[in-house]
Amino acid sequence: MTRAILAEPIITKQWWKNRNGEAVRVRLSTYEGHNLADIRTWCAAGGKLLPGKGFAAEVRHLPRLAMAVTKAVAKATELGLNAGKDNDDCGR
Repeated sequence: MTRAILAEPIITKQWWKNRNGEAVRVRLSTYEGHNLADIRTWCAAGGKLLPGKGFAAEVRHLPRLAMAVTKAVAKATELGLNAGKDNDDCGR
């Protein structure tokens, strides 16, 4: 079976992190033959968003990452930290 390679990154979700022009992007991409899930901040500069700090892992780790985030949301909600509230204002 041949592994799919992405010609261009696919942004699956994006939202504004703060009012300083920083956004968070979740995207799928291929780098040096490896398919990656990438979660990274992007900073506005010169009318463009430029990549900043983040985390990338092979897509095979996505189920484990999803489970960890789901557990974190449940715990934050249990503790009253309002993590269950969806503040999606970025349109993706």
